[in-house]
Amino acid sequence: MTRPIPEALLKDIDKLEPLPVTAQALLRAVSDGDVSFAKIAELIELDQAVAANVLRLSRTAAYAGAQRQQKLIDTFAGLACLPQAGMIAASRPIGPFNSFSNEDHWIDDPTAPGVVLAGDAAGHNDPVIGQGLAIALRDARLLSEIILDGRRDHGAFRPYVEERAERLRRLRITGRLRATLHAEFGEAARQRRQRAERRMRAGQVPSPFGAMLLGPEKLPEGLPRQQHAS
Repeated sequence: MTRPIPEALLKDIDKLEPLPVTAQALLRAVSDGDVSFAKIAELIELDQAVAANVLRLSRTAAYAGAQRQQKLIDTFAGLACLPQAGMIAASRPIGPFNSFSNEDHWIDDPTAPGVVLAGDAAGHNDPVIGQGLAIALRDARLLSEIILDGRRDHGAFRPYVEERAERLRRLRITGRLRATLHAEFGEAARQRRQRAERRMRAGQVPSPFGAMLLGPEKLPEGLPRQQHAS
């Protein structure tokens, strides 16, 4: 006998964030017993985020040894998701390689007795939207206003915690939309970009990109929402 699905789960299921298109395609592909490694590689190389994570997972073995820098350049040069891959192929390493992943990182409360985190230390968004310095400067402004007001007890920083949580929530939605529309390539991604751009131009959906530049103080409360990026 099939057990009924709890009502609480059904009520909140529409709040789940949709899987990226490439992730959905990969799940369908690996479910097919006849799928080839070539097909999986083709799907991965068209998506910047997925390709970067695959490279990160495999770097310890594949990119070891004296030629590790050139191996990494050759790998990136072969990715179809990089429009300027030829420029990377022609590059010459002049120092050690450093990398960082393009995920969102945050903590629910960047404060503790005697400690307040700001900027990247308190969490950052996907750098694809270029808001890192803006986040840090606004953090500094909010914290300086609290300190200059003469309050330095732990509870005094609660408004900063709440404002920052809402600000990064908005930026996470914007970053995911930006990455989906502008950092995924291939025919399906091109058609998706065209549909989204037509809807935004027609005013059918608000653009989180404009909201990002407008700033948190002028943006209507609650916007953007996840459905605007779906």
